[in-house]
Amino acid sequence: MIASETSNIVIELNIQDVFWVNSEQRTIANPISPQTWKQWFQTWCKTLGFHLPVASNYELTLRLTGDKEIQSLNAQYRQKNQPTDVLAFATLEWDFPVVTPPEDLLEPLYLGDIIISVETARKQAQQQDHPLKRELPWLATHGFLHLLGWDHPDEPSLEEINTDSTWIVCTSTHGAGELPDYIQPFAKQLEGADLSAVKAYVIGLGDTSYDTFCFGAKEMEKHIKNAGGTLVTDALYIDVLEHPIPEDAAVQWFDEKLANA
Repeated sequence: MIASETSNIVIELNIQDVFWVNSEQRTIANPISPQTWKQWFQTWCKTLGFHLPVASNYELTLRLTGDKEIQSLNAQYRQKNQPTDVLAFATLEWDFPVVTPPEDLLEPLYLGDIIISVETARKQAQQQDHPLKRELPWLATHGFLHLLGWDHPDEPSLEEINTDSTWIVCTSTHGAGELPDYIQPFAKQLEGADLSAVKAYVIGLGDTSYDTFCFGAKEMEKHIKNAGGTLVTDALYIDVLEHPIPEDAAVQWFDEKLANA
């Protein structure tokens, strides 16, 4: 267990390495030390501290494993019998109450578990032509945000959306430049649709260390225009490396667009 403290926030990080302890995996170098993980989680907690429920200190577990174990968990809890890159299991109910903890409360508030398949992470790093040391923290931050209550939205449906209105479309990018799973069915529905009365703002979330930066948003722009829709302005592409809280950048951009409309 590694404890980190920043801005009066104490994080106890449990690292469970069941990947590199396997002798068969020793040919894959472990690029990140426990101390580095501690420093990264310290930085993320400092940035996202106001999203944490109020407590004296916190605890979470980071488990580094392989495809076999994460596939089993993915099948058991998400009904998807296939490997994935990261899973997160939050222990808190959101929205959490804002209360002031007793000063003598020493028991850490357990946020949950982040589980990463190093095998899948390595494949994705090779596809993106960057080192495993860059892929692993990206997946860890993805999982950490899930522990704080940031979740994928429900799948949108064209049948439930007014096509005579202004849309705000926001999407990230997954894999080798594809749209996230939850939005792919919606993008498919746009093929052949009549969006001639739609005016749209498009916002993309991405990481500039990937050469597929904001490809998902660019794909949605194409779908909207091909269906006859109008883009009100150039899309906003948010680099999460520069904007850890992307909503802030999006709100500022959108306010400026509305003010100049």
